[in-house]
Amino acid sequence: EETHLPSYDRGVSSKPLRNLIGQLFTTGVMPNPSNNLQVHAGTDGMTVVVSPGFAVIEGGLCLEENSRTLAITASDPQFDRIDTVVVRWNENDSVRTADLHVVQGVPAQNPIRPTLTREGSIYEIGIADIFVTKGVTTITNEKITDTRMESARCGIVSSVSEWDTTTIYQQIQGELAKFKSDEEVAFANWFDYMKDQLSEDAAGRLQAEVDDLDNAKADKTEINDLATEKADKTEVNQLATDKADKTALETETLTRASADSDLNSAIAVERARIDNIASLPSGSTSGDAELIDIRVGEDGTIYQSAGDAVRGQVSDLKGHLNAIREVYLDPGAFTNGKYLNGVGGLSDDAGSKVSDFMYVGNRVTDIVELKNVFARGSRAACAIYNSSQTFIRYVGTGTETTNFTIILNPDEQYIRITAKIADTPRAYFNKIIRRANAYVSNANGDDSNDGTLYAPYKTIQKAVDNGHKNIFVDATSEYSNRVYLHNLSDITIQPWYYRTYDTSMPDNTKIKINCNNSINSGVILNQCSNITLIGIETFNTTQYGFSFTNCENLKCFSCVTHDTFMDGFKLTNVDGVFENCIAYNVGDSSLEHADGFNIHGYGTTSFKNCIAHDCLDDGISHHDACTGVIDGGEYYNCGKGGVASPTHGAQINVYNVRSHHNAYGLYTALEEGKTQKNSIISNCLFHDNSNAGILANGYTLIGFNNVLRNNARGTQTLSDGTYIIYESNQ
Repeated sequence: EETHLPSYDRGVSSKPLRNLIGQLFTTGVMPNPSNNLQVHAGTDGMTVVVSPGFAVIEGGLCLEENSRTLAITASDPQFDRIDTVVVRWNENDSVRTADLHVVQGVPAQNPIRPTLTREGSIYEIGIADIFVTKGVTTITNEKITDTRMESARCGIVSSVSEWDTTTIYQQIQGELAKFKSDEEVAFANWFDYMKDQLSEDAAGRLQAEVDDLDNAKADKTEINDLATEKADKTEVNQLATDKADKTALETETLTRASADSDLNSAIAVERARIDNIASLPSGSTSGDAELIDIRVGEDGTIYQSAGDAVRGQVSDLKGHLNAIREVYLDPGAFTNGKYLNGVGGLSDDAGSKVSDFMYVGNRVTDIVELKNVFARGSRAACAIYNSSQTFIRYVGTGTETTNFTIILNPDEQYIRITAKIADTPRAYFNKIIRRANAYVSNANGDDSNDGTLYAPYKTIQKAVDNGHKNIFVDATSEYSNRVYLHNLSDITIQPWYYRTYDTSMPDNTKIKINCNNSINSGVILNQCSNITLIGIETFNTTQYGFSFTNCENLKCFSCVTHDTFMDGFKLTNVDGVFENCIAYNVGDSSLEHADGFNIHGYGTTSFKNCIAHDCLDDGISHHDACTGVIDGGEYYNCGKGGVASPTHGAQINVYNVRSHHNAYGLYTALEEGKTQKNSIISNCLFHDNSNAGILANGYTLIGFNNVLRNNARGTQTLSDGTYIIYESNQ
């Protein structure tokens, strides 16, 4: 400037220094420590946490000294999407910084990850991709793909190892050409000189020496001919000797053949008796006690003997079993230097290889066995795709695995597998029909067992993964692993006493799943149908006791959850029946909302004789487009509504409920813009609630034979709400 002062807040830009550093180090994150800028799931719903670390971007130095929590935008209700966590270098004068950001992807049926910005004053490196499933409310580590090692997106900082040798190469080429030219001239001069030095006498001597060499060659040929004749004579003598030996051998063979014939005759007699499975009667001298019926096969075929019948049918059965047990899949041509990532695509790794797409068809009753596959870190041992080869899910990440089993769902038509370069992986169908029943005992079982009554599995998940339909769980044990069902149907899980067939167990018998404040949910069902849960108790969860999403015809009997950080029973888009279920001690005080039974989305549900108490917010609440009924049960000591149904567009009828010692016995609320609806409240008792027995807010409530006692108010109406009373006692 004319004042000779800097234009902004510094007299010299840092760009010259960045250019210098950029010549010395590549763009990326530092390799040490291994968790440098690593992304993992946060502890609070839709969040991720980035570990401290250091990166270099185009010569710029980026330091994050502390762990950072980043919020992930709420999921789309209809489609999945992929977000990317980036380190963004922004050298605009108004910013001039490097910082962490989340680049949101576009929701789609087949989502792709966002393109990184690398133009103008912005340069981004992607350190992780987040697969945000439609309708999800929590980010888990299984949905995070680490891309720090992916050189196209991020990469590892290294010193410059490639050199521009163009100038020195051209110099060497010039010197080589000059040397070649000079040497050719020198050789031509020498040759002309030597040609002048050879006289006629010297040439004659050279010719004589050549003639001597030819004569020596002829002598050598004659010697070789003599040696050949001697060898032929030796061979003739050997043939004569061999002929004499052959005559002696033939004589000995004839003698032995006669003896063998006698031995074979004796063996034939014994074989006939064995094949007939004969026991000779007194005085008998031949095999006349044959069991004739054993000759007749299962299909009516009559065999020559009992032995033929047994051997023939066993051989046929073995062939049939081998034919149906294992059907191997063709992996096609492997792509070396790649591994399957968490979104079904390929990422670079020199030590891995990926198979081609293998068609598995619609084989929902089959188990696929995988051998010698490789999974570690973000590598997926197997990726599963639909009929259009669009990625659905992956299995086998987190730890190095060599062999495991997967069960195919109806829409899963193709698979691909990852293996180490040096290994030979295999994938095949195991088509032996699986038993319907399985038994589980944490105290007495082992997941290497076959799940029978006297050899039970150790974990419930093993029985689920092996495709059993009726799972009996030892109620004398306590379990610490969550149960996860995805896209499965027609499964029942219920209590059982170890090694007994007695079904007359006490009413309070429960399958106890203790999450030890380290597991998000005790039981998770996603996209399932016709699932029945009986007598399961979950507690000490970091999120929900039970989480059900996109499920049809769900039945939940006598299930209990308590001491949960968030909701007790969390339902989203569920059709089902809940009877005699209980939720209590629900919700951490740091939260704003946590309900005993929290129902969202759409679907029709029936809650019969259920109980919720000591919940942070509501005992039971229905939202959105839910429909259904609450019949019987008790709801008390809740922070807002004992029964907060219907709310926000749901249409629920309430019968025979007792609700007391809450802020409201029954609470309704309707968001602006949603259509007002009618609900029936009948034969209910609302008492000792601190604000009101019934709050009608935006809904028309039609009351029959309800009793309201000792509430701060009997009824309260807000926002065009209406309570129409028929024979109620206030």
